[in-house]
Amino acid sequence: MRSMLFGILVITGCLLGGTAVAGMYKWVDKEGNVHYSQVRPSEQESQKIAPPPPVPDQQPKKREQSSDSATGTRDGETTAQGKTDEETGQQAPFDEEQQAELYKKNCDIATENMSIYKNSHRIRTPEGEVVRLSDEMRAAKIKEAQEAMDKYCQ
Repeated sequence: MRSMLFGILVITGCLLGGTAVAGMYKWVDKEGNVHYSQVRPSEQESQKIAPPPPVPDQQPKKREQSSDSATGTRDGETTAQGKTDEETGQQAPFDEEQQAELYKKNCDIATENMSIYKNSHRIRTPEGEVVRLSDEMRAAKIKEAQEAMDKYCQ
């Protein structure tokens, strides 16, 4: 009987223990440095703050195929009901002005990348980390940037 009661208490403790949420505290020390912690400092006056929001998924979304599986139409085609892409909510293809603007933006990016790769072995990743490129990796990145410049900078 005691072991069964002990088992129930352990299970209840585990279930309730998972629901506890630690608070976050912010305080400034004597030197003016701002600190953040989940433990309230004993000697310092602190302010309880809300935890930061979760980081959104930064993976690029895959572009959907150009044909609509529900209607069987491709971009620019008219459906059986006589509706065009704009009326059905499908994305219309780029016009020449949008295409030129996109090429200009890609050209600027490729030019900036080429400058970065030629002038330094160090780059900053999208996560903010600074890494040093090996000579082989740097040469490959310079080649990629040159190919992008050839494609977009006309």
